[in-house]
Amino acid sequence: MLSSVDLRIKYLRAMSDGVATVESSIIHSGRRIVHATSVVCDPDGRQLALGDSTLMVVLGKGESSDKGEKRQKPRKNDEEG
Repeated sequence: MLSSVDLRIKYLRAMSDGVATVESSIIHSGRRIVHATSVVCDPDGRQLALGDSTLMVVLGKGESSDKGEKRQKPRKNDEEG
């Protein structure tokens, strides 16, 4: 599951007619953080909006990370301190 850490949208111009298209890409995908960007264009290819987002990978109970490792509960000695 992904949880939003940061979301920014820059509205550049209004659209009056036609269908908008969106092109999105992941610019970096780490073990816990993902950076993505999007561009919204009108039918003539003019940019209407730009967006970028930072997302955190959130693992549920018992889910494994992308390296195939199981999440471990802290050992009793690790909890004390």
